[in-house]
Amino acid sequence: MNRIEIIRCMIVESNDEMNELWNFYEEAFRPLNEKTPIAQTWSKEFFVSWLKNESVVKFIVKKDGKIAGLGIVTTEIKLDWLLSPLYFKKHFPSKTVAHFPVIAIADHLRNTKIIIKLLRMMINEVPEDGLGVFFHSKMFSSIIPRLANIAGKNYIEGGEIDTKACCIYKWRKKIDLLAI
Repeated sequence: MNRIEIIRCMIVESNDEMNELWNFYEEAFRPLNEKTPIAQTWSKEFFVSWLKNESVVKFIVKKDGKIAGLGIVTTEIKLDWLLSPLYFKKHFPSKTVAHFPVIAIADHLRNTKIIIKLLRMMINEVPEDGLGVFFHSKMFSSIIPRLANIAGKNYIEGGEIDTKACCIYKWRKKIDLLAI
């Protein structure tokens, strides 16, 4: 059959669909979360709160009726604690800022045009002259900036402006505070 559709919605109301989306999301990011100490996903409660929030646009990819992808976009940047509203207010005071916190596609669709179509639909949620912001694991998921550039060719421009690093140290022994 191979029928693929991308459904744009504002609220996911069905508990069954929320659970299906959570399971897809959690499974899609599991390999990445096993590689990096910086979580690439939200808690289930936080994820579900975004599905219920009408200021958040959801794009659900379905293949033959089953969830095969998810994209989430919002211009309510205060919803994600990783974004600093003060930064955007100072540096881009008159710009609409759209946050792309979730871009996930099933493995069997990753090398297809569906991911590009999904990203283009997400990009179209940003008004002209607006800004789009997303995070990704620089070490393990560097494909996202390349996909954004492909999907938005001739329509978007920009790149990385900051990075977040995780430092892990092994404590060999206690520090002798009297020796300092």
